[in-house]
Amino acid sequence: MRRKVITVMTPQEEEELRKQQHKRHIKPIEKPREWKDLHPRERKAFTTPSTPKKPQKFKKFSKSSVAPPVIGSSEDQSNAPKHSVKVKPLRYEMLKELDPRFGYIMQHTRTAYSRKKHDIILVQGEALILRALEAGLIPKSIFFSGDSKVMLNVQEKLDTLTLSKKKIPNVYGVKKQSMQLWCNADETPNVVGIFRMPLPERIGMQRQDVCPITLICDGVTDPASMVTLLQAAAAARVDKILLAEGCIDVWDLQVVQAGKGCQFHIPIVQDVTVNSLISHLDEGTKVHVLDCADWSPREASPMDPAMVESLIQESEDDADMPEENKIIDDQDLMKYEQLSFEIKEYYKVDFTRGKTAIVIVNTAVNNQHISAHAFLNKLLFDYGGQKICVPTLPDSGETIVGNAVTVVAFEMKKQLDTKEVKNE
Repeated sequence: MRRKVITVMTPQEEEELRKQQHKRHIKPIEKPREWKDLHPRERKAFTTPSTPKKPQKFKKFSKSSVAPPVIGSSEDQSNAPKHSVKVKPLRYEMLKELDPRFGYIMQHTRTAYSRKKHDIILVQGEALILRALEAGLIPKSIFFSGDSKVMLNVQEKLDTLTLSKKKIPNVYGVKKQSMQLWCNADETPNVVGIFRMPLPERIGMQRQDVCPITLICDGVTDPASMVTLLQAAAAARVDKILLAEGCIDVWDLQVVQAGKGCQFHIPIVQDVTVNSLISHLDEGTKVHVLDCADWSPREASPMDPAMVESLIQESEDDADMPEENKIIDDQDLMKYEQLSFEIKEYYKVDFTRGKTAIVIVNTAVNNQHISAHAFLNKLLFDYGGQKICVPTLPDSGETIVGNAVTVVAFEMKKQLDTKEVKNE
C-alpha cells in the first residue's frame, strides 16, 4: 500500500512560488515602433477623434418669412433628384433592301379606294403620330429609318397606352432610300405610322363640350379648302361633318399633313348621298343652306298657296313612312323646284333654337351631288330652315367654301356661348 506524501511549505516559500507563476502570464514589454512601421489601422487609433458637430437649429417661419416649399410643388420638384425614366428596349425587325412589305403597305395608302378597302390611313412624322396616339387611334405598323433613337418618344407614348396584345403595332426598320422613295414630302420623315381608319362613332364618344352643329359640305375638291374647313370645325367644336360624294378624301396625305391631325377629333362621315343624308340628321334639326354663289340677300318671291299645302301634306305622309322606304327620285324633287325662300345675312339668323345643320355649297361649281336646287328647297321646306349668305366677291370659286365655314361656324358658336352666359 502506497503512502501519500504531503509537502509542507513555509509562508515565505509560498510567496515566492506565487510571484514566479504571475511572471509567466505577463507579456514582455515591446519596444516602441516608428510611425512609418505602423499599419494604417494602427495609425487611426493614434489620431485624435473629431469633435462632434452641434445640432443645427431650425428657424421658425414667421408671417414675413417665406413659407417652405409644399411637397409636390414645382419648387420641391426642382430640388428633388431627377431620375431617368426606364424605357423598355425597342423590339423591331430590320427589313432588308429587297423586302416588299414596306412598299406593299405604302401602296395601299395611295388612293381613297384602297384606304377604305384595307381600313388604313397613313400618318407621317413623329409629332403627328403622337397626336394620333393621344386621340385614341389604333396603330397597326410603324416604320422608321436611321437610328432607333428616333422612336424614343413614340415608344414612351406606346408604353403609357393600355393596348391589348392584338393592338400592339409591329415596328420595322427600313433603309433611308426606301423612305425617300415612298414618302411624298418635302422633308423625308424619320417615322411613318399606319393606323386603322377611325370610326365616327368612336371619335364622338371621346368628345366633350360639343356644339349642336352639323356641317354638310358638297363639292369640296380643293385640299386647301378642306383643310380650312376641318380646322374651323375642330376649333368651333362642331358635332359632326357630313361630306357628299365627290368631295376630297379627308384622309388624303396632303389633307392630313396640312391639317395637323384635326381629323382625329371630329366625327366625319364621307360619301353621303341624297337618300342617306336624312338618316344622319337628328330629329328636330333645323337645316339651313349657305350657297356661296348667292352672296347678296334678297326677299322671297310669292308662291302658290295650293302648291304649298300639297307639299305639306306629302311631307306629313313621308314622316310616317319608315326610313328604309324613303327614296327621293327626280319626280319628287320637281315639285320643289318652284319654291322660293328669303336669303338673309348669316349674323341675322338665330342659331340657338335647338340643333342646327348647315348645308354649305357653291352652285357655281359644276361638281355637286346633293346641291340640286330642288333638293335644297326640299330640305328647307321639310326642316324649316333658312337660306343664308356670307358677303363675298363674285366668282370667288371653290376656295371661298372654307372661309364661309369659318365665318358661319364661329358665329353659331358665339350665339350659343352668349345664350349660356345669359342663362347663368
